[in-house]
Amino acid sequence: MTAFIPELQRAIHQSIAALRREIAEVPSPKKSKAIRLISNREPLMRSNLMKAERTFRACLEGILTLSQAYFTIDEREIGCRAAIRLFSELQRAGIDEAEFKARLITPSDREDRPEELWGDFRRLVPEMIELVRLEEMRTDEDTAEIDVELLPVEIESILRH
Repeated sequence: MTAFIPELQRAIHQSIAALRREIAEVPSPKKSKAIRLISNREPLMRSNLMKAERTFRACLEGILTLSQAYFTIDEREIGCRAAIRLFSELQRAGIDEAEFKARLITPSDREDRPEELWGDFRRLVPEMIELVRLEEMRTDEDTAEIDVELLPVEIESILRH
């Protein structure tokens, strides 16, 4: 198990770096209405953001797996500190920029909110970090669980793109 941890940490750092690049590659829409009529960048923006979303979710899963690996070898404090550090690094990977660019995409229907995932993470990361800090201070063997769940609709959406 301990040999697995450094490899997982490296993979998470690489995924965060990939996410940063993917978010930077999302084009911004043209400013002029005339140019937008000729060259509609929204499909490319949506496609690139969906790719970044998959990478983002992989980063979250990696962070959770890493912290669970540390908990398994009775290194709760190290696992919590690693999770906090990685959540912070993930937050600096361009989440604000992804939310801004996603907000510029015209929704395809009333339920379409491309910016929602990015905004939710941005708003919730301080609470997640605080929960992990509380977990770090626990002295008993009873570990609190923090779940990241994908709804069936989200899974379908990711698989379609």
